[in-house]
Amino acid sequence: MNIKALEYCVDIARMKSFTKAAEKNFISQQALSQQIKALEKELGFQIFERTSRSVNVSVSGDLFIKEAEKALKHLSTGIHSA
Repeated sequence: MNIKALEYCVDIARMKSFTKAAEKNFISQQALSQQIKALEKELGFQIFERTSRSVNVSVSGDLFIKEAEKALKHLSTGIHSA
């Protein structure tokens, strides 16, 4: 698991779009999707429920996203404190 993957997850959840999150992070939508699929495989659960028209956060994904947001905030605080 890497920090960028956490950031991608948070962005997707906030924007409700893989495409918009990819644009924000200056990567292709395909690369972003591959990162998320690899993370979901590593975690053993689906973070997002995807359809051809929408993306929603799964129940497990919601818990994960909340903790990822906290972790990213703590990391940012630690960097600024240093």
